[in-house]
Amino acid sequence: MARYSVSRAVARASASSNTKNYKGERPWGFYSVLIVIAILGTLGIIYSRSEMVARDTAASTSTTVPIADQPTVGMTWRVALGFYVCGKFEPNLSKSPNASTIGINTSGNGIITVAPKTKAETGTHASFGYFVDHYPGLKVNLSELTIPTVGTFKTGSTCPGSSTKASVSIRIFSGVLDKTGQNYSGNINSLKLNNGELITVAFGPSGQKIPQPPSGSQLLQALPPTTTTSAPTGVTPTIPLNNSTAPKATPTT
Repeated sequence: MARYSVSRAVARASASSNTKNYKGERPWGFYSVLIVIAILGTLGIIYSRSEMVARDTAASTSTTVPIADQPTVGMTWRVALGFYVCGKFEPNLSKSPNASTIGINTSGNGIITVAPKTKAETGTHASFGYFVDHYPGLKVNLSELTIPTVGTFKTGSTCPGSSTKASVSIRIFSGVLDKTGQNYSGNINSLKLNNGELITVAFGPSGQKIPQPPSGSQLLQALPPTTTTSAPTGVTPTIPLNNSTAPKATPTT
């Protein structure tokens, strides 16, 4: 009986010793898992925040207005304009006398400012025809060009010192790098103005080379750099060329 009691006591002591040894060990594996989870969670939070900031930035810098509806009230676009008559450019139009009430006007520097004040001046209504109609004394069509303080020039007449019949033409340059341009032969009321473009209204013999208006340099100063491009489709400083929104010109022969 005594031997049995001693054996049981030894067994109990051994079990007690094993339990104490187990409790004394630190669960490093468990701690490692917790650390990994904490690191991954922190990285996830940082990534999510950066994604949210990027989306907010993109939303604040992009427009939700369809191109067809632009310009809208609150926008300001600029277009260079010049009148090339018998081989030379005439002085810029003087400041629009109705600039306080008409959103599509000029300040006298050879630039048309397109800043709609009402819905009637937005989208496709922001046309070259609208500008011409609201500038007193100005008349532009393919039959006649009348420039206030300069004179009237009709297709079929001639330039001084020439016997060659001349005609009125309108040439559109999509941006300052577009040195060739494209003739427009439609109704000027359908010629929508586009930010950063240049328009030269010319009177002269058929086939003459029509250059960009001199106010192209003013256009560069008026438009903030917003597009980075490379030759031959960009310039420095850069301006929006808006090739995707350029008017659908009808080439003439």
